[in-house]
Amino acid sequence: MNFSLIISVYNNPKNVSKMLDNLDINCPNIDVHIVDNKSMEETKNILLNWNKKDHSFKCTLDLLDKNHGKATAINFAINKYELYEKAVVVCMDGDILFTKEDINKLIKFVGGVKNCGMISLDYEGSPKIAYGDMENYSVEGESFVLERYRDIYNVAGGIYCVQGEYIRNNDCKIYTYDEKKAYWSEDAWIYKNMVKKGRVCGYLKNTKAIHLGDDEEKYSLWKLHVLTRNNGSNKGFYD
Repeated sequence: MNFSLIISVYNNPKNVSKMLDNLDINCPNIDVHIVDNKSMEETKNILLNWNKKDHSFKCTLDLLDKNHGKATAINFAINKYELYEKAVVVCMDGDILFTKEDINKLIKFVGGVKNCGMISLDYEGSPKIAYGDMENYSVEGESFVLERYRDIYNVAGGIYCVQGEYIRNNDCKIYTYDEKKAYWSEDAWIYKNMVKKGRVCGYLKNTKAIHLGDDEEKYSLWKLHVLTRNNGSNKGFYD
């Protein structure tokens, strides 16, 4: 599948390191583009040193002159590297963890479902303030269950996926908060726009992504999750 991953980063060096290690294991040879929103030196040095070592993937790194926000960072990568030509574009924050199985499910679903809009992994910590309609799909013989929402209530803004053609045909071309026209804006606006246009939007059941934030307990729970899924193997995280 022809896809790219865009990561918007701002500070939080400990979690950025965990995120990169997680990608190193679960996404070998992936096309990664990191945009840093003027982080402090520790985070910036982690990013600058990444490609100097032997890892399963290399990434582009762009350092912005100030904290422009997530929307501008993602727009920057899309335009500079012409990522609208990709079949699928995945966007995520710098403190998201997921397994190889789940990211492959996400990409396969978005690339294989007609009229697919903004799709996310199930999100640890997302408030269950509403429940959507369950829909069953089959892509290349694999079964998927999607929970659809009219709004972005349970859909992870921290990691989501869109087909490249919807960037090219301006489905995502709306205004960012600083009034500059761009392909991408805040995730809630993208979601609303996709739903309004009748696209298939929601999150995939039986998947999991964790937004670490400042919570060390979440990382401990993530390690337990990986151990359970891998029958005792710790492949999928570093201490």
